[in-house]
Amino acid sequence: YDISPDMVRLSLVNLYLHGFVAPQVHEYDTLTSEDRWNEYADVILANPPFMSPKGGIRPHNRFSVQSKRSEVLFVDYMAEHLTPNGRAGIIVPEGIIFQSQNAYKQLRKRLVEESLVAVISLPAGVFNPYSGVKTSILILDKALARRRDSVGFFKVENDGFDLGAQRRAIGENDLPEIEQAIREYLNMDEQGMQDEEPSEAMLNKLTGQGSVQIVAKERIAANGEYILSGERYRESRVSSKTKWPMVELRHICGSILSGGTPSTKNEDYWKGDIPWITSADILNLKIAKPRKYITQDAIKKSATNLIPKGNLIVATRVGLGKLFRNDFDVCISQDSQGLILKDVVNADYLVHVLKDKVENFKNISQGSTIQGVTKKQLAEIEIPLPPMEVQREIVAEIDGYQKVIDGAQAVVENYSPHITINPDWPMVELESICNEILSGGTPPTNHEEYWKGEIPWITSADIINIKTAKPRKHITEEAIKESATNIIKRGNIIVATRVGLGKLFKNNFDVCISQDSQGLILKDAVNADYLLYVLKDKVINFKSISQGSTIQGVTKKQLAEIQIPLPSLEVQQNLVQEIEAEQSLVSPNHELIDRMEGKIRVAIGRVWNEGKNNQ
Repeated sequence: YDISPDMVRLSLVNLYLHGFVAPQVHEYDTLTSEDRWNEYADVILANPPFMSPKGGIRPHNRFSVQSKRSEVLFVDYMAEHLTPNGRAGIIVPEGIIFQSQNAYKQLRKRLVEESLVAVISLPAGVFNPYSGVKTSILILDKALARRRDSVGFFKVENDGFDLGAQRRAIGENDLPEIEQAIREYLNMDEQGMQDEEPSEAMLNKLTGQGSVQIVAKERIAANGEYILSGERYRESRVSSKTKWPMVELRHICGSILSGGTPSTKNEDYWKGDIPWITSADILNLKIAKPRKYITQDAIKKSATNLIPKGNLIVATRVGLGKLFRNDFDVCISQDSQGLILKDVVNADYLVHVLKDKVENFKNISQGSTIQGVTKKQLAEIEIPLPPMEVQREIVAEIDGYQKVIDGAQAVVENYSPHITINPDWPMVELESICNEILSGGTPPTNHEEYWKGEIPWITSADIINIKTAKPRKHITEEAIKESATNIIKRGNIIVATRVGLGKLFKNNFDVCISQDSQGLILKDAVNADYLLYVLKDKVINFKSISQGSTIQGVTKKQLAEIQIPLPSLEVQQNLVQEIEAEQSLVSPNHELIDRMEGKIRVAIGRVWNEGKNNQ
């Protein structure tokens, strides 16, 4: 099925050319029409659309998962429309893997329970230059899923090409090994292994360099999130024999202190030097930024309490589940409880152990408007309590991972492609390096025939990033002739000069543009990627020169007069290669963060697993 009549015609021609004498391709809106709902398939291979239109999709009511997101609806549709022995391979964006909204969780739950047998994680960039989005492949097999109590997680680090825009060939290629591992995992039933976990020998054979995990469905379902990231479940197979008792929080706390708010009518209470925080002031496990300070008298005359440094604050109402290991004395509002810890527990250890536990607070929370857990419920939470020496070892391990995460996050957050301008380079007006600058326009919307063509037409809203745009509409040659739009040949640059002011797109396909944008048709003297990076810095200042009382914008003349540094073409190409090399180094930091966060979860997971085994 395809919603576009042009794509239906192209698909039919393609199938005819490949020898299919009676291909069945239908013009059909899968998500809003029910006419073909009762048609099923034995095999589905799909890369469904990831983008949802503004306002979302309004599907019919036969979907088992209620959502307005296209990726959720398409995956749900495919899982629903497999025959009892059907199989599917579906490329999905990362949102399907870990998004916390109910629709995503419901979809993952259904997949795990009914059809999911494997997840293949792909690195961000494998679909460059068209898209840099991080994706995974879901392998569904209804018959096999009924016999299996586990899901296989496979991770591709390299596919034979670098992850930059040019996708240059490299020596590393995991695909042959991953393909072999998937085949062996899917064929384990034939080896008589369907009723047991894989043997150590088989596990070693499958896991190779650590790129494969086999995880019990029960474990995936444990916290109700059904996360489909293998890193979440990665753990060492070397088990500890330490006997760790499970203890309630109240037994490791000298006291649990509630909070409160001094009277706001007494201004003198709020002129002290004692920090007072709400859950909104808690930024992360180890950072809080107090915005208000109170006096000793305010503490005496209210329900707030002073929590001495080195203890733990837990948000139990607004901000439910936030944790703060306070390194300064602080008073708390009624949103939180302060755990005053005994010497038997390390505060940093408790923070990490509770972090997983408080994720489930909403399952036990009470309250019709403000959800919360009671002091009694908090006090009765059980945690594993190893010896203090073991607690310190766990904290040291996690701190090591966290330092790597902090470093990688700093790289990701601070890196931005930038070209340092040499003052010796000549400065030229943008107009001088363009054969022409073409304006855009919108064909008449009352001529429906104009909008049934095959030429993509975009507004600034369709520009995703500097190398990606997703056209939602297509027009005819006649529409171009009868309107102000222009076709911008691939390899040039589109600049949003009104709505979406400053958005840039180097078009890798021929495309028409709306009146929001201008198309730069470049001369041979300039490298399009070089100009893209130079303009990226320039357009930040667009708003300072923009005009218009309602829609801010810059004129075609202002755009044409922007000064551009223009070194030789060779220098431009070298600078672009340098930036792409930098980007190829920055991109793995996203994966490094995921891996280190996975290791932290594993470290804490070991604590809980060992604790539970000895209850």
